[in-house]
Amino acid sequence: MADLVYIQENQLINAPSINLMPQFAMFNEAFTWNIVSGTATATNLIGQQQLEGNGCFRVVPDITTGAVVNSGGTEMQVTIPFDGNYIFSIKHKYDFPEGGAQVVKVVIFKNGVDTEYTLEMDLDNNDVYRTYYQSLPSLINGDVLDFSFDFGTNDIGGTYRNYFDAPKLEIDSFGFGLPTVFSTPQTIVIEVSQTIDVPSIGSNNSEIVTATVTGAEVGDFVQMTYPVALITSELVVGQPLVTDTDEVKFIIHNHSGGSVDPASGTYTFKIVK
Repeated sequence: MADLVYIQENQLINAPSINLMPQFAMFNEAFTWNIVSGTATATNLIGQQQLEGNGCFRVVPDITTGAVVNSGGTEMQVTIPFDGNYIFSIKHKYDFPEGGAQVVKVVIFKNGVDTEYTLEMDLDNNDVYRTYYQSLPSLINGDVLDFSFDFGTNDIGGTYRNYFDAPKLEIDSFGFGLPTVFSTPQTIVIEVSQTIDVPSIGSNNSEIVTATVTGAEVGDFVQMTYPVALITSELVVGQPLVTDTDEVKFIIHNHSGGSVDPASGTYTFKIVK
């Protein structure tokens, strides 16, 4: 276990750097987090206490049991795009209106293996966002990172609230081992065109078509364009769905009253996330 390092805002590198965290990590949408163990309330708090965007992530753990919290899904996952050294940073503040102390850990999973990083809080900075960071060396293309949050018990008592905002994952482009100023996660746009030759479809029969769309993940919303000839041939094209990683399927149904053999044509798939 190591400590997340506190860094003053004026020590952040003032240079552009791409934030690889998913859009979800802006905490801009209402969301109830998963309580893995212990007792807590954990939600995206919209319109209050945020530092960036429209919301923040707030956790109020039970003072006697503590809690471990994660998204419960893939919302916070990041797939590393390039080999290299990376830096993770996040802004945290706490509110201890009744006093007390608490241990807070950000748990970073790499390919399912977890490492805990502790926040060393200073009670003199109650209710002030502070930036903490950690170097993540020697990550390789395809590594998957995920995150959870661990809150220890408070033996002194009192109510304490934790707020997180502006997480950032960036490649250490400058080689200083220090984070840059915050930037919002980039919107990821995947657009793929393929030539597909759909087999002949008998009257009142269907054909399920599979396309490879690299980067697609189950749950992504897919837009698709297809040859106009499908419509003029009285074929009905269903909504495309991501059925597996990198895989999109859609169904074509023939209502024409006779067999139809669609000509080979271009199909374009677009995912924005």
